[in-house]
Formats: sequence, C-alpha cells, structure tokens
Amino acid sequence: MSQSDIDQGQAAETPTQETKTFIRQVRSATRRKYAPEDKIRIVLEGFRREVTVSDLCRREGIKPGVFYAWTKEFMEAGKERKQRSNNVPQRR
Repeated sequence: MSQSDIDQGQAAETPTQETKTFIRQVRSATRRKYAPEDKIRIVLEGFRREVTVSDLCRREGIKPGVFYAWTKEFMEAGKERKQRSNNVPQRR
C-alpha cells in the first residue's frame, strides 16, 4: 500500500461541511416527534415501575436520557401548577 492510497483513504473518511449539513438535515427530517400525550403516557408508565426504565425506553424507541428529561419536565410543570393553584384565592 503506497502513501497516496493511505492519503486517499483518510481524505475519504474526513467529513466535509457539505456531508455534515446533509447528515444534519436527514437526522432532523427523520427525528420522531412525540405528542405531549405520548410523553405523559410514557412518563406515567415509568412511574408505575411495572417495567424497568431500560425496557420501557427500548420498547418506545427513546434513550433513557430523553425519558429522564421528560420526567423532569413533567415534575416541574406539576410544581408550577401547584404553586399557581395555591396563589388563587378560594371562593366560598
């Protein structure tokens, strides 16, 4: 194998800006979008602890980090709602 063959192989493996842009476009076009109802369903199922988080994520096709981010988002939204309901004066 000559030096020029090695250089050509390395050049072929180096992604160009055009390639990076194309990959980014494909990923964003094929990224699955989850409806809020689906996120809530998945998070609540995780709270039930009937299956492990790993199994749940594998079945739903998401990464565990995404599940935990949704869980945090869910808990913060509940906390905000609780604070708002405590600030509303009660009617008698």
